[in-house]
Amino acid sequence: MNHKIHLLLAALCMTAGPTLAADLTVPAGQTYTISAGQSDLRLDHLTLGDNARITFAPGVSSWRVYAKQASIGQGVVIDGRGAAGAAGAPGIDRKDAAKDCDDGRAGGNGAPGTSGGKGVDLNLWLGVDSLGSLAIQTDGGVGGDGGKGGRGQDGGKVNRCDGPKGGAGGKGGIGGAGGQGGAVDFTYAALGKSTSLAERISISSRGGAAGAAGAGGAGGAAKEGKFQRTTTGDRWFQGGKAGIAGAAGASGAIGTDGVVQIKPATDTAGPAWRNEIVAASVPAMAVLQQQVQALQSSTAVMPSATGSAQTLQQLVESLQRRIDELEQRVEALEKD
Repeated sequence: MNHKIHLLLAALCMTAGPTLAADLTVPAGQTYTISAGQSDLRLDHLTLGDNARITFAPGVSSWRVYAKQASIGQGVVIDGRGAAGAAGAPGIDRKDAAKDCDDGRAGGNGAPGTSGGKGVDLNLWLGVDSLGSLAIQTDGGVGGDGGKGGRGQDGGKVNRCDGPKGGAGGKGGIGGAGGQGGAVDFTYAALGKSTSLAERISISSRGGAAGAAGAGGAGGAAKEGKFQRTTTGDRWFQGGKAGIAGAAGASGAIGTDGVVQIKPATDTAGPAWRNEIVAASVPAMAVLQQQVQALQSSTAVMPSATGSAQTLQQLVESLQRRIDELEQRVEALEKD
């Protein structure tokens, strides 16, 4: 495929700034994943069916939504919990004994666990038409456990020498810190008959649990003493001492809780930041328009026999339609 067509396909896949879709609907029992391009949403209608679930793609750290009208079913979940940290790798075990008369080497230290991920920050302003029950989860991820220390090497044989020592066990790894809970700012305007909405909304934004400390590795064994013949006669050679066990690592820190606010709206016109979503989209659309113009000029010099010119023109038209739709949406939003 022509290089310019590749560039246009990439442009078609990009989101022109914040998303200005009129509606977002997640059917009952379905899961919908918010992409990076949907971190800011301004909607006319948000519909979440019974047992619908909202999750977030990796890398999405916040979600800001203004919906003029929201219909939420029973058992709906917004799951923005942070990912669990990875466990640390164990330290190297010294499996082979040391050479005769040599002390054993220490086992490898366990690696630290990684920190749990931070919960997604949520800023929601919803004009609620109906609400069954909604659970919002932005807990921090659990820290990864520290890796176990490796076993120390066995001391070498007694061979006309006093016994060498076994190697010390490796130190256990430090547990990863728990992730921070995501901040939640939830404002609602009751559009339906019922105004007792807060009691149907549960929010959990706890800090993640700390990763456990890695255990210390076992010390290496030592050989027993024995009589051995020397040039001056039989002699007793002392046995070695076993290696000491490695120290356990420390536990990780517990993650801090996220700040949670849930409150009724004082102004049904919506939050002040709703207009930021529109304003941020205008320059992004201008950039896409410039790309379209540049690609349109390419069709004039591209050989039509290859079919590339026709394909490129179709892609240009598709992108132009998308820009036209966004411009119409911006105009409509600026009026409300």
